Amino acid sequence: MWTDGLGFFYEGDMRPGDRAATPEEIAAWQAANAPTPAPISDRQFARGLWGEGIITFEECEAFCATGAIPAAMQALIDQLPDDATGAPTPRKEARIFVRGAKEYRRDHPLVATLGAAFGWSPEQIDARWTAWAAL
Repeated sequence: MWTDGLGFFYEGDMRPGDRAATPEEIAAWQAANAPTPAPISDRQFARGLWGEGIITFEECEAFCATGAIPAAMQALIDQLPDDATGAPTPRKEARIFVRGAKEYRRDHPLVATLGAAFGWSPEQIDARWTAWAAL
């Protein structure tokens, strides 16, 4: 992989003024350009959480049937900022997202927020999304 004088990466023959990209540059480029895991359904999301022991079977079933937020998820949501004005806040947005989504996109900002609250790295979230998509 090569980079030109403007910092653009490409594969192929070097041209005058180009240099070989460093391993760090290549890793950063690959991370930034990695494909986003496919969206998962609300059922796959609940099934994944249950399969990992994060929620109970009963919570999984209730979440799938009614959108009832499992206790572990609610505890994370309760830690997000909120106010009494009724205006949109991270906590309210997260509640709507978790309860109302029929599909969960890996690139949705709240996935990163909730994943971080669970202590998951972006790579761990990606791995879960990929595994849960098969459920």
